[in-house]
Amino acid sequence: MLGRAARRSRSRFTGARSFPPHRRALSAQAELPQQADVVVVGGGSIGSSVIYHLAKEHGVNAVLLESNKLTSGTTWHSAGLLWQLAGLLGSGDVDLHLSQYTKRLVQDTLPDEVGEWAGWTTTGSLFACSSEDRLIAHDRVRTMAKAIAGVESHVVSPEEAKEIHPLINSDDLVGCIHTPADGHIDPTAMVNAYIAGAKLHGAQIFEDVSIASIEQEGGRVSGLTTSCGHELRTPVIVNCTGAWARRIGAMAGVCVPSSHFTSTTVVRRSLLRFSRPIG
Repeated sequence: MLGRAARRSRSRFTGARSFPPHRRALSAQAELPQQADVVVVGGGSIGSSVIYHLAKEHGVNAVLLESNKLTSGTTWHSAGLLWQLAGLLGSGDVDLHLSQYTKRLVQDTLPDEVGEWAGWTTTGSLFACSSEDRLIAHDRVRTMAKAIAGVESHVVSPEEAKEIHPLINSDDLVGCIHTPADGHIDPTAMVNAYIAGAKLHGAQIFEDVSIASIEQEGGRVSGLTTSCGHELRTPVIVNCTGAWARRIGAMAGVCVPSSHFTSTTVVRRSLLRFSRPIG
């Protein structure tokens, strides 16, 4: 997702990366309620979105439990790319509309609602095509996106792509699809905005609270017990734990068909201090 130096980034909330303490503060474990209409498990991008929409759109008594810190699972190192045309490469126009909804949410709705940057940066995108067949295929996607949702995108030559992003190697390209309004989302900023919005609508958020067991009555969820022994009655648990979803599902006798693999994230630092020959 590359563009002209991200010249249209962060809109009117440039630099506002953190939330005021009174908005960002979370509930303490001692304040865990006895009952909730819905308990959301997992404080990443999905869980925070779910509790935000439950609290805002449906006004339910919702609680979110995160076993560690918000975004500490797989969310924090997400690339956060939002390419609107990708929706039509997946399951059709539903994904396209979801991408546009997410863009509006983090670019306008959440910042207006909570008064803080929600992670959106407009960069534009270039999809590089190294064959005529690939360019034709993606030009069709571009045309469909324009007809279905009014997405502005253009076919550009290798020379034009080079002008848009000077670092691109255009030697083996036949063309690119350029979508100026695409961008990327800072995942941590987005989750912080979701949480701030959810709290404004009455949701309760708890960090460092793990689930020890899920109780059932008559084949349906009736509550859960946390690792600190607190019992919380609820008829609905939403499993938003990502890579840990299989383990949480097993507590309710549900087999979640997912597997995950551990990878390594390398943080690179300057090696200038080793620039002199050794020996």
